[in-house]
Amino acid sequence: MAELPDLTVFAAILSRKFKGRVLDKMDITEVRKLNVHASKLRAALEGRELTSVKREGKTYSLTLQVRYWVYI
Repeated sequence: MAELPDLTVFAAILSRKFKGRVLDKMDITEVRKLNVHASKLRAALEGRELTSVKREGKTYSLTLQVRYWVYI
């Protein structure tokens, strides 16, 4: 498991590299872990701009345009 300082640095790198970019296509490889149908998730997130990346504990919070939240 990564340490918190490493996760903070990685969140900053993700933000610097991807903030302001649009999610063109989303590949979902493990549908059993979703609590929503994959096609609905794709429809909600594809075409949205990434507005921020934050570390919350040992997870990442990705904020997309129109205030959708994705936790990884």
